[in-house]
Amino acid sequence: MIDLPADAAAAIDDASNTAMLTDDTTVIPNQQQQHELQQQQLQQQLAMQQQMAMQQQQQQQQQQLAMQQHLAMQQQLAMQQQMPFVGQPGMMPPGFVPQVPQVPQPAAPAAEQAIPSADGLADVNLPDPATTGAKEPEPAPAAEKSEDGESKAAEDENPSNMAEDIIKQYMHRRPGQ
Repeated sequence: MIDLPADAAAAIDDASNTAMLTDDTTVIPNQQQQHELQQQQLQQQLAMQQQMAMQQQQQQQQQQLAMQQHLAMQQQLAMQQQMPFVGQPGMMPPGFVPQVPQVPQPAAPAAEQAIPSADGLADVNLPDPATTGAKEPEPAPAAEKSEDGESKAAEDENPSNMAEDIIKQYMHRRPGQ
């Protein structure tokens, strides 16, 4: 055998593990490099599988959330159908006619019944204001007399005076009104 230095023996061993063609620059990796490449490919495949699994989980969560929202809307719709009007307190639902209990009225004597008048309208009998709690209307204020003897109410009804009053009110109003 030929004695070679230790460095040369190591170089020959490395070269024997890698095959190189003369005209081609393709390098065929040795077994250790192939093993490392396989490890990298496996790690990449695992990472892709994990990423796909996470995407599937996110899709499932989104589907569950959408299903929950759909169920909540169905429940809300069912509640609205059971109670069709949920408004402010004291408000009646649209189309609701309050039911007034019918109190039997004593039979009125025939003399008190309304008799149609000559113009075709029935006479109306009103109850005594003392029993209903109605108040007497306030008397209208007496119209002031102007210097020339005409009533001041006639002046106020003049359209130009009314327009002036509206303009004055507008000009002297407070902000926010």
